[in-house]
Amino acid sequence: MVVQLISGYGVRLSGLPDVTFGMSRQEVLATWSGKRVHRPFVCGMSWSGGIDLTGVDLGVFGDDEQRLGLALISRMTRFYENCREGLLPYEPVVFDDVDLFYWPAAELVDFLRASGRQVTEGVTITRVGRELELWRDPVTACFTSVTFWGPRATLAER
Repeated sequence: MVVQLISGYGVRLSGLPDVTFGMSRQEVLATWSGKRVHRPFVCGMSWSGGIDLTGVDLGVFGDDEQRLGLALISRMTRFYENCREGLLPYEPVVFDDVDLFYWPAAELVDFLRASGRQVTEGVTITRVGRELELWRDPVTACFTSVTFWGPRATLAER
């Protein structure tokens, strides 16, 4: 399975129906019918739902208008310094045709800038426009978590 983040649209999971920005909690639960759904927590969200995939956790969250406004995807396995050596299996998390968790952060940032994306780097958080927030531990070379924002997310804390 591949987790594909599509700008302005939502999350495409190969083998499952898409989860799109603007969906209600009931629509998300119907989409994931038959899957074991858990309730991840992020302060300030109106609702949440999540599923565990191989090596990644996918959580989706409702905004102030009760509609899906953001997705949070995190690696569940330990990274090695150079990212790739000894990686445990995980579902690729793809944005702009590149796996966000596979490549070293510096290379990924260069790629996103070269593709015309506005990138702002911090010590542990890198923002890509208003769509992505990529997080990495200061000692890790790769990103380990991504927050993917919907185009009309109405979240009080944003």
